[in-house]
Amino acid sequence: MFPQQGIPDEQTLLVDLWICAADLQIPKLQNLALNELDRVRNVNAQMSLTALSHTYNRTKEGSMPRKYLVWQYAHRLNENSVMDPLAKAYYPHEFLQEWVLMLTQLWRSLNGRNNIKVDLDLEDFMVQEKKVTWPFDEAKTALA
Repeated sequence: MFPQQGIPDEQTLLVDLWICAADLQIPKLQNLALNELDRVRNVNAQMSLTALSHTYNRTKEGSMPRKYLVWQYAHRLNENSVMDPLAKAYYPHEFLQEWVLMLTQLWRSLNGRNNIKVDLDLEDFMVQEKKVTWPFDEAKTALA
């Protein structure tokens, strides 16, 4: 669970792929990277703290990977993980603020005090993909 030196773990590499795809403006690759990150997290039954720290060091406030990680932790993290003395060194301060905010919103929503959607799924964190029309597609349509 806690970061180790050496080759980055798979989750951290997938965060890097998402960031690279964002820089290159390839939304489909961003979504594929996030989908795979979710799959790997489900297989491992935990989120890598290295990937969490890396996400907060390399992405801007409000980015989809940040929102996804906060959502994952809000739904899956337990008290022992939060209070572990080793964990304190790895949770980014911004993450903890966003996590508390999400937990507060979830609690208020469950008590009917706001209308925040609490039953999010992976699709809520995907980037909007643009429909691309290729010139040869138009030529095929004209010939048909």
